[in-house]
Amino acid sequence: MSFVGAAAFAIFNLLVSARLVLLARRTRGRPELFLGTGFFFSGFFGLVFFQVAGSIEVLDPRVRAASLAAGLLALYIGVAASALFVREAYARAKPVASAVYATIAALAVLVGAVEVGLGVHNDYDALVMPTPRLMFGLCFRTLCAVIVAERNWAAYRAFRRQIVFGLTTKEVLNRVLLYSVATTGAVVIHLLSIYTRFSMGMGLRGDGDVMTVASWVGVVSGVCLWLAFSPPRWFVRRFGGVGG
Repeated sequence: MSFVGAAAFAIFNLLVSARLVLLARRTRGRPELFLGTGFFFSGFFGLVFFQVAGSIEVLDPRVRAASLAAGLLALYIGVAASALFVREAYARAKPVASAVYATIAALAVLVGAVEVGLGVHNDYDALVMPTPRLMFGLCFRTLCAVIVAERNWAAYRAFRRQIVFGLTTKEVLNRVLLYSVATTGAVVIHLLSIYTRFSMGMGLRGDGDVMTVASWVGVVSGVCLWLAFSPPRWFVRRFGGVGG
């Protein structure tokens, strides 16, 4: 993503993650904790390190590699937290599905640890080459993003049916809708990254038009996260949202 798009996305994720973690601290709710942790590591911490590695070319290649590895580790921690959120929110009472999401979380942490090990022993150019390792990691993260988005849209459809009978509220429905749009944005960005890797052998920065699209998708996703979990009062009054 461009610097402006990445900065906007990172700021929205930081604000939302802080709100959710503070909420989890008060309520001791694990879904809020996992969700806030995922936003912080994948949407803020990891993105900052990615920008440092990819944008500051004057840095020593080993420093850029270490920054990239730290960003990847943060990204995989975020993936693990997202998988655990889905497990807590949608599959807690389903033993098989619960075990699948727990396995995805464990695998994400393992892959992230491998990335850190590679980052310590390689330079930046070696890490960004379109190798089978890189493509596996990218496809794995894309699959996880698809699973999270699909589960959110399924929840949205369920809440739409429930609202007819007064079993849920407009506020909850709107929150799930906005979060579903945000997670779909993450899927789109991953797919764009796969496209540039397979077609050009390079990341999003290799195609200015694709990077522009990814940046705008990131901004829209960030705004949706903000409106879903920390909306301004005018939005709550006008459309319904998460009060506060």
